[in-house]
Parts: sequence; structure tokens; C-alpha cells
Amino acid sequence: MMQILAGLPVAAGLSLTPLRAAGGGFRYALTLAIGTPEQRLALVFDTGSHLLLLRDAALGACAPSEPRAGGPCFNSTRSTSLWSPPSERVSFSFSYIVDVNVRLHGSYVAVSDLAGLAVGPFNETGSSRAGAATRHRVDAALLPAASGGGLAPPESLPFFWADAAGVLGTSPAATATQGAAWQQLIAPYDETFALDLNRDQASSTLLLGEEYRQRTKVPQWSEAQPSTFHQLSVFDLSLCGASLLGTISGWWVAIVDTGSSCLGLPSDVFEHMFNWLPAECNFARPGAAVSSTDEPRSLGLRTCWLPGNVSEGALPMLVFRLTQDAPLLQLPLEELLLPPAASGKREYCIRSQEMPAAGHLPTEVPLLFGSAVLEPFISIFEMSPWRRRVGLSPEGQGPSVDQQMTRRATCVPRAECIGQQRYIAAANMCEEPDCSARYFQRFDSQTHRCVTSRWFLTLAVLILSCFAGAEILMREWFLDLSARGRGQLLTRSNP
Repeated sequence: MMQILAGLPVAAGLSLTPLRAAGGGFRYALTLAIGTPEQRLALVFDTGSHLLLLRDAALGACAPSEPRAGGPCFNSTRSTSLWSPPSERVSFSFSYIVDVNVRLHGSYVAVSDLAGLAVGPFNETGSSRAGAATRHRVDAALLPAASGGGLAPPESLPFFWADAAGVLGTSPAATATQGAAWQQLIAPYDETFALDLNRDQASSTLLLGEEYRQRTKVPQWSEAQPSTFHQLSVFDLSLCGASLLGTISGWWVAIVDTGSSCLGLPSDVFEHMFNWLPAECNFARPGAAVSSTDEPRSLGLRTCWLPGNVSEGALPMLVFRLTQDAPLLQLPLEELLLPPAASGKREYCIRSQEMPAAGHLPTEVPLLFGSAVLEPFISIFEMSPWRRRVGLSPEGQGPSVDQQMTRRATCVPRAECIGQQRYIAAANMCEEPDCSARYFQRFDSQTHRCVTSRWFLTLAVLILSCFAGAEILMREWFLDLSARGRGQLLTRSNP
């Protein structure tokens, strides 16, 4: 018999609500019951942060001039269980990044209150079908109105809130007392949860404890990571049969961030990917025209769209492994397309992250796995202090071998190199020879070869001419000297 803990079993499933954010990306909301009496709130379920952020109506955060919440917001003045000593009620600063290029900063007031996971779907009135699990006193961060400087810049708030009343951060906390709300809420479930995300259906679910075992095959687990994020290592990241990491590294670190929607890639890997994909982009690529008049100055603002003549179901598969010897996991790239814009064009939900000037290490600019990356999988998160890891279990059978070959046909053809060009498979491009590393040679743009420079030929001819002239003069001098010597000998022998 399944054990019951005050309203919720040790294994349980809770509904998640898809939220379409500004820009077209999707995030997911979970209902949380907080305060006394309980206030039911729809909060963005964010694996990329650890704070429980609550928009506080008492601080003006949900006024009509503020971004909509799609339901009620928290009101700190109505909760009799809210606790915050006057000596500790100070403002703390925080920063947030959404989909790589949306960056916010703000402040919050640290409090604590009773909270529990609410059973049943959230609706506009804030009610649900049943009660909540055992409630815990958890740390929370109250956010004031954006107009009061609580969060900025204001134009980025729709990306951040996605019509929610706050954010439930579910990353492991850095310390036991720093934003450990989620760890306290799922403590009865062996600190394990899983996500089954479906943007177009009403079946998105948060699976607690062992519940995921009823829905998944044996998951592929990443290596354990000593991180304050839900982090994994990605091996053999490939597209169209080419490793996108090239010779940089055989693996790369990835952070799972459901507070974002898209796949985030280091800038050079981003370029490699779109050298293989059929796309219309706002930046220059080998053999492709720029789709806008001006290229973006920031690498983070580069954008690509699906061409109108390419079917989304014909896109190639992005493949990777979670360990060196694990089977390949397949990510259909149609999952990384945003809903059609007003023009009918579909944007790739893939973002470019600028690389640091210092280096190219896998830990410096991690890959970002937003919610769109997780949708073809059931993703499992273990976050106990002695083992933190992420597992992925594919949903469905995936495309057959014939379907995969059909999809490969839409890859950009392999670049044809000429002359002394070197083919770079990761970037699907030809690299020109480095003629500057060779003495007295220059690059010929017509033959794409290193050829001897004209000034060197001129100098060589001049030097050779000088040597030849000198040799002739020396020979004449030698003959003249020899003739004089013979003349003197004849004079001495015939006095």
C-alpha cells in the first residue's frame, strides 16, 4: 500500500500549466499554497534558480499598471503566519537571466511563511480541487512594484513573469539557510522530482518521488555534479553527422533551466549549428545571405528563422549523450521552433551566448537547456546532498532509420573546399590557409593557395643578379690576374 503523508502520497503527480511568455517561448506554472489562510499562487517552475520569489500586492507589485499575473498575487498583509524580524527585514539584491539575452536586476525583502504543494489545477480564482501537503516554514523573497525599482528593466518583465505571480526556484540551495524552500517542500519524496512537459497539451506534470518510474523507461543519467544548479555533462553533441564542438572539447557542461525557454549555445557552437541548418538569419554565414539590413552588434541578439520552403517535420535531429558510453539521445529540432509570428515565420528557439575573452573551457559558458529542450523527454532530478544528477528518458519511439535519413537530406550541403583550403566539419566551412605563417608567401584569393609574394620574387631576382654580376666580375678579375701572373713569369725567364 502506498504511504500517505498528510494529503500527498510519497509518490505523486501534480499538474503544471503551460505559460506562453513574451517572445513566444513556453514556461510552466505550479500551484503553491502559501500563508495563513492559504493563498493559492501560480508560480513559474524554475530549475535555473533557487529563490522563492513572490510578487507582493501589499508592496504594489500587482497593480493594474504592472504585468498581469493571470491570477491572484501574494498579499503579505493577509498572512498571519508571515514572519520577518524587524532587524532582518532588509532588501537584498538579485539578478536574473532569461533565454540568454534578457537580463534583469532587482531587490527583494526576505521573509518566511508556511507553504505546501497544492493538489489540483490552478484557475483564475486561485482555487483547486483539494488541500495541500504538509506545510513547511520556508524562506521567501517579496518583490515590490517594478515601477518602484523592485525589478528592472520594465520592458523585460513580460519575459520574466510569463503571466505568473512569482517564481519557484528549484535548484539546490548554496547553503542550508539560503533559499531552501524547494528542498523543504520535496523532502518527503527523497528529494527527487521529474518533469513531463507538453506545451500543446493539458498533461504537463510534476512527478514527485518514485512516480516517474511508472511513466519512463530506464532513464539515462548524467554524472553526479557538485553544483548549485541542475547540471549535466553533454558528450558528442552532433548535427548532420558532424560534431558541433569540433576540436574544442569532446564534452560540455549544460545547465537545465526551465525558467528559460530556449537552447543556449556558446557563440562559436551557435555558428556551427546554423552552418548546417536550413535557416534565414540576421547575421552572415558561409554561402548564405543576411536576412536583415544590419547585423546585430551583440552576439546574443543573433536570430534565425525556418525558411518557408522547409517543412518543420523534415528538420535534422540534434543528438548527444549524457556519458561517454551511453546511447545517443535525439532532440527533434522542430521542438526548438517558436509558434508562428504575425508574419507566419517561425523563429528557432536557439540563443547565442558570448564567450569570455579568457578561454574556451566547457565550464565557462555552459549550454542552456530551456523548457523546449526537455519536452521530448521526461527529465528526472536527484538533489540529495550526496548525489545531485539529472536523468533523461525519451518519450515515444523516435524517428526510424529511414526517417532519420530523410531528415538528414535537409542539412546544408557539405562545403566544397578548393586549393589549399582545409575543411572544418564542425562548422561546415572551408578555412583558408594561413599564409602569414610561411616566409615570403601571400594568399591568392583566386586560387585559394599560398603563393610566393611578388616583392620577394623581385628581391630574389635582384639578389641573384647581384650574385651573378659579382661572379662575372670575380671571374674577369681572376682571368686578368692569371694573365698578369703568366706575363711576369715569361719576363723573368727571358731576360
